[in-house]
Amino acid sequence: MRILRLIVGLLIGLALGALLNGLIITLGLEVFPLPKGVNFETAEGKHNFQYLKPLHFLFPFLAHALGTFFGVLISLFISKRFRLFLTFIISTLFFLGGLSMVLSLDAPQWFNLTDLTLAYFPMGFMAYRMKRARKA
Repeated sequence: MRILRLIVGLLIGLALGALLNGLIITLGLEVFPLPKGVNFETAEGKHNFQYLKPLHFLFPFLAHALGTFFGVLISLFISKRFRLFLTFIISTLFFLGGLSMVLSLDAPQWFNLTDLTLAYFPMGFMAYRMKRARKA
C-alpha cells in the first residue's frame, strides 16, 4: 500500500504541478501579451527573446516555481512515507523540464540562471519543509 501511495502521489503531483505551470504561462500571456511579430512556435521564433521586457519573464518563473511547489505539496499530502524522496524526484523532474527549455530556447542568461537556481529545488524543498512543519 505504501508503494501504491508513493506512485499515485508522484503521478498526481507531477500532473497537477504541470497543469498549474501551463495555466500560469497562459495567464501570463494574457496579462503581458507578446510584442507584435514575436512567435515562439517557429524555429526562428526561439531567438526573439531580445524583444521581450523583463516583465515577460515574471509569469514563466512563477509557473516553474509554483508548479514545482504545488506538485511536491500535493504529492506529500497523498503519500505518507518517502516524502523526502518524493520531493527530490518531483523537483528533479521539473528541473529537467526547465533545463530542456533553457537548452532549446535562446532566453537571456539572467533568466536561465534565476529560473534554474530558484524555481525548482528551493521551491520543492520549501513545500517539503512546510508540510513537515504542519506534521500532517
